[in-house]
Amino acid sequence: MDFSPKAIRFLLEALKLYGERLDCSLEDEDVSDDELSDIANDRQYLAALEQSLQSQHDDLLKGKASLFK
Repeated sequence: MDFSPKAIRFLLEALKLYGERLDCSLEDEDVSDDELSDIANDRQYLAALEQSLQSQHDDLLKGKASLFK
């Protein structure tokens, strides 16, 4: 999927907020070990998505910058 830089910034912010929610869940003492494992896996997957989107965002901005040279 091709996203605009603005769309990617929006997605990154949403993923950041979701990541913060997952981080809070990891600290919850009432969460079972199985749930903790699932949350930790989700957190890792989320981090990979964030990194991929950030890289795409950076590449798009570099491409736009080269248009003005």
